[in-house]
Amino acid sequence: MGNSFTKSKREKVLYAIILLWLIVGLVAIYNESSLSELAAYFAALSPFVIGYIYGETKRPSEKK
Repeated sequence: MGNSFTKSKREKVLYAIILLWLIVGLVAIYNESSLSELAAYFAALSPFVIGYIYGETKRPSEKK
């Protein structure tokens, strides 16, 4: 029986990024940052995250 808490590296990174985006978004709202500053932050990080997830998806997995 496998461990139900075992997650792939891609899934762990995705959860970490979502958590960080949530934290930064809440801090920006709390500090009354402008919407354009917040949008620039998300737009700057999105290509890196999307590229990583796409690369992890397309990479052939090892079969046991």
